[in-house]
Amino acid sequence: MTMLPNYPAFSGLHDGFRALANVAGHAGFVDPRSRRPFSEAMWLGLAGGLGCGYILWEFKALQSAVLTLGFSYRWNYPKDVLREVVARVGAEPCRHETGGQKAAAKQLESLYERGIAPLALVDPYFLPHRGVPDHCEGCGGARVVICGRDGNDWLVHDGGLFLVPDAALQAARRRVGSYKHFLLWFGPLREPYDLHHAILEAARDHVAHLQRSSQSFSIGAVAKWAKLMTHEKDPKSWRRVFAQGNGLYSALVSLYRGVEIDSQGGLRGLYAEFLAEAAELVAPLEAAVTPYREAQACWRRLAEHALAALPETRTLLVQRGEALHGGDAHALSEINSTLESLRQGYDAAFREPTGLFEQLQDDLKAVVTAETAALKVLAEAIHVH
Repeated sequence: MTMLPNYPAFSGLHDGFRALANVAGHAGFVDPRSRRPFSEAMWLGLAGGLGCGYILWEFKALQSAVLTLGFSYRWNYPKDVLREVVARVGAEPCRHETGGQKAAAKQLESLYERGIAPLALVDPYFLPHRGVPDHCEGCGGARVVICGRDGNDWLVHDGGLFLVPDAALQAARRRVGSYKHFLLWFGPLREPYDLHHAILEAARDHVAHLQRSSQSFSIGAVAKWAKLMTHEKDPKSWRRVFAQGNGLYSALVSLYRGVEIDSQGGLRGLYAEFLAEAAELVAPLEAAVTPYREAQACWRRLAEHALAALPETRTLLVQRGEALHGGDAHALSEINSTLESLRQGYDAAFREPTGLFEQLQDDLKAVVTAETAALKVLAEAIHVH
């Protein structure tokens, strides 16, 4: 396989901010202080930091469910966030988006010939190494970097490096209408920028976003979720939705994967790393590092309790995460097959272990308390500054 020259292939935790760090690094964008590429944590912070989101998708015909969690700022508007963060650091946010497959293919070819590795928004269902079940087609997006090719296959950086057939990549890029064929890359710097100002502006976005009264996209979403665990009358209550099983296994897998595998505590630890780095320029931000580490610990306890009764599944999910980051397509194929067999067997039969919903409710309440405390400390630090 042929990788574009000087593509950094930085490893990282989260698909979006790992991808952003690699696209920026390949474009030669660097921290003005160190002249080195920004870390994944810095990109998370500059992109507005954290968010909260909770959606439970029910597939009654398949007796399955998918829990969608959002942990970053405006997680449900990825195109806008990407454009805004590139502009925030003084670069030209170059992007291409089209409904036409031919135009999309032509643009990707042009970028490759110019030696540019773009960030692409895709439906992971069509990426062979992902092994996404059929009922999850179109249920969620991933951010990858297209960084090389080998004949008719494209080299895709998605945790690790994978060769993806052209037809599969085209399908992945066109499936979701809201970001059909979207590509983003860094243009030249438009003007010098003030990193101190950019950090503060991003931190203010974070605080304002999480202080909203929304029960869908702020801390209120987690509080609402806590109530829905055991509510006796609400039709979206887990006790009612999963009264007969009906996909509880899939929901718990989604919870563990989203909180632990994909974000290691809802990105709260990564945001603490951003605050620690940013405190070199904005010293008061240091005060919020420990509170966000505490919030991370609360999220991780929630994830651990979710799969406490399913140790085999937990082990497989950890192994799958390691294989994805290692670029091991063979191991992924075997693990994905085993996980799908477990899902098919468990989704119709698995019932709530005694006291599980009460435990998860307590964990979610602890998350709300920790999140609220961390946000207060950060808001005060910004105000003091």
